[in-house]
Amino acid sequence: MFKKILSGLTIAGLLASLVLPQAHAAPDEQWVKTPPPTSEPSWGILMAEDTGTQAPIAELISVKAENYVGQGGKVLEVKACKEFTEAECPRDQYQRYATPLNLCLSEKDGNCVEEVIARDSTGSKLAVNFLRNFPEENPYDFAGDVASNLPDGGTTFLVDIPEAKHEGGSTYLASVVINGEKESNSPKFRTTNFNAQLFAVNLVKGNFNMTRPGLDPAVYTEFRNSNRSGDLQCSIQCSLAEKAVGYSLPLNIVFGFKLRLAAEVNGWLNGRVSNVESSISKDSQGRQIVEVVGKPVIVPVIFGWTTKTEAPKALLDFYGAMDPKRAHSGNGFGKCLDPARVGSAPGPCNPIYWESTLRNPGKDLESLKEIALWLPLIKDKAVAAPTMWLISSLGQQFNNGCAATTDRVSGIVTTNATGYVSGPPEFNREDQTLDYKVIAAHNLADGTEFKGTYDLTIDADFARCIYGFSKAPIGATVSIVSADGQAQVATVVVSQRDKWIHLGAYGFTFSSPTLKVKFSQAAESVATPTPTPTPSATAQPVAAKKTTITCVKGKTTKKVTAVKPKCPSGFKKKG
Repeated sequence: MFKKILSGLTIAGLLASLVLPQAHAAPDEQWVKTPPPTSEPSWGILMAEDTGTQAPIAELISVKAENYVGQGGKVLEVKACKEFTEAECPRDQYQRYATPLNLCLSEKDGNCVEEVIARDSTGSKLAVNFLRNFPEENPYDFAGDVASNLPDGGTTFLVDIPEAKHEGGSTYLASVVINGEKESNSPKFRTTNFNAQLFAVNLVKGNFNMTRPGLDPAVYTEFRNSNRSGDLQCSIQCSLAEKAVGYSLPLNIVFGFKLRLAAEVNGWLNGRVSNVESSISKDSQGRQIVEVVGKPVIVPVIFGWTTKTEAPKALLDFYGAMDPKRAHSGNGFGKCLDPARVGSAPGPCNPIYWESTLRNPGKDLESLKEIALWLPLIKDKAVAAPTMWLISSLGQQFNNGCAATTDRVSGIVTTNATGYVSGPPEFNREDQTLDYKVIAAHNLADGTEFKGTYDLTIDADFARCIYGFSKAPIGATVSIVSADGQAQVATVVVSQRDKWIHLGAYGFTFSSPTLKVKFSQAAESVATPTPTPTPSATAQPVAAKKTTITCVKGKTTKKVTAVKPKCPSGFKKKG
């Protein structure tokens, strides 16, 4: 899966000269980042769910480069195509697309939203009324090509849910986006990403710049980049004359989508939803039918600045060990210190030379370590707590031979934690558990303790592959372990329907716990591994012996039982 990257050069150039207002009275969904509070060179941190990596308008882009091997050579030309013809999109070039899905209008529609779903607290379905496409016109719209697996360009759209009112009314924006790419030597597109979101919105009239693709080859560092620009006010969606402004989603309403996909999604899905219910099937024409519902969640925003002279040594060492291009890959602020730049010359500043940099960590272990260094600086407190409903794709990777297949979804993992490691839960061979690492500030902006949610829905056959189980029924448990090794108490739910196993943990605390899921099967049912989801799947269960140690702290004594037991922070092993 290729990685879609917002143009740091384009956006940084806009932000460098713009002071964004902080609207304290507005809902947290309208929170915006601000520049450094002083003119001193500074480091900043922003970890929030980035909805901007998905183009909210349809676009089909063709990129001509010197070569298409590895990271590729110099980009020579970038253009938007209206249709997939040789004249507009030469077959020997690299192409990518992004498009929202329209509401299905007929059985012939191959990639569309069959239904926007809403249910009240009793489980009763609420009326959802289609209002209109938004925006209604898009200069970068394109016609698809069935033979090349290229869907038609579509658009986000507005619905009204009268019985699910929010502070801004009862209007919602449905944004279900699929992305794909075609290599220069390939005849067909492959689906690379999928992102479904529902926003509670109100429309404000004005003059706005819609999102548009960046077509200047000079700002492309390699042919796979995805550069965009547009109005910074349009964080959700805009037309030229209206802006969708966000409001809090009702947390007691179950929302969801039923989708029809000819361009199938596969592997793992992740999201910002709790109490997930899902189903994936095929219709009579072989198209994928995906239905996912769940409750919205609060996802806190981690944000702050520190001057470089006052930053702690551990943080400076962390950034000092990074490649400068990566360390300064966020949004630039202040002066451009590029020695080759003459005066106020136009054009983008090389990210390395921004005086101050706002870091935007990713979804990997290194990023979680970076956030952990920042939490003491921001007093372990979030700056905003917006609500979200989001499901997106993760890909097909798995680390023990049970690779997800390319023709189905193997699992869905969702959490309200600000940061998490993107991908399926990691298989811990020593503990025989699926581990999922998350991070968030311990407290919300108002000082209340933030409580976590975690849902894992996994294909039962995939779970059997991981453990080498037979076809007999399997059980599961979930536990939460804090960073200091202490086990947490949380509400845990385990259920199974059809071939899906669902586990949920709710009410645990942060900052950086590890969520551990363990599957089990009666001893007499364990057998030689059965045929697995992929030919390469050879995982075998390994029984790990646990031991118990005694830990002391003053007059307090604790016993810890584990495969490799360790005393909690502040305790010493007795004897």
